[in-house]
Order: sequence, then C-alpha cells, then structure tokens
Amino acid sequence: KQKRLSFIDIKKAYFNAPAKRDLFVQLPNEFLEEGERGKVCGKLNFSLYGTRDAATNWETHYTNVLVSMGFKQGLTSPCVFYHKSRDIETVVHGDDFTSLGEEDQLIWFRDQLASVLKISDRGILGPDKHHVQEIRLLNRILSWKEDCIQYEADQRHGEILVDVLKLSECKGVETPGIRQTR
Repeated sequence: KQKRLSFIDIKKAYFNAPAKRDLFVQLPNEFLEEGERGKVCGKLNFSLYGTRDAATNWETHYTNVLVSMGFKQGLTSPCVFYHKSRDIETVVHGDDFTSLGEEDQLIWFRDQLASVLKISDRGILGPDKHHVQEIRLLNRILSWKEDCIQYEADQRHGEILVDVLKLSECKGVETPGIRQTR
C-alpha cells in the first residue's frame, strides 16, 4: 500500500487545553446581572488565546492526546510523533496536524482525533477522485502529481529576498551564462 499525506486542523485549539494556573478575567456585561459589574470575575478552566501560557498548555494537551492513542513523541523535536504499530508519522505545527501513513490508518487517526477534539479534516493528498489534488499548508502549496508531490514555496519569501538583495530594478535573463565562441 502506498502512503498518503493527511491534513487536519484543530478548531479553537487553545480552548481545548486545560489551564494550569489560576487566571481570572473580567466578564462581559451581557453575562452579568444588574449590580454585579465590577464585583464579579470569571476563573478560566481552559486556556484563552492571548494568555501567556496558552501555547504551552495546548502543546501539553495535544501531546497527552497523541500519547494516549499510542504515539511516541520525538526525541529531537517535541512536535514530531510516531505510531509504530500503525506506521503513522505526524508533525504538529500550532493547530495543524500533517500525517504520513496508509490511507486506512490516516482515517483511523482522523476518527480518533475527532472523538476528543473538534477538527476540520482538510483531506488526504492522493491520486484518486476522493483525494485532494492540491492543498495549502503554511502558505505553501503541495500538489499531487503522477510521479511526485510538488512543493511550491511561499511566494512572499521570494519577494522578501528580492527586496533585501535590492534586485527589484535588475534585468532578468532566461539563461544566465557565458556565450561560447569558436
């Protein structure tokens, strides 16, 4: 069986991560009764975007979720996971899970994640009609081709290089090189 790439996005990832310390927030007026304004606050049970430890809490949470499924965390990178018996490799970048494995195993993984987190299944990159043929990941484009997976870099990086190297006024040539004379 040929391996495929799957792409899963976690919806509102930080809200899934339990808070590790006591944090209190001012409640919006619509949640307060008359006379409670300025007297009542809320204690966070889960992480909130913008708080100092939200990203750390999310990393701890998704690590616990993946380890409970049978994944082992990478030694050199805490964002890389491997499930030996199912032969699935997963890389986590923020709330994006990119996984490599056989299609039936990727479907198992998707279903396991969906049972504990709200996910957006962005699809499996592959050759069949039910697969996605092209997907954007971190502003890069991955495309399924007949004999390879094509990777197109973020075009903004090229634009930044042109600006930094001050090449915007340079003239382009199709084939740079030296003309041979006899």
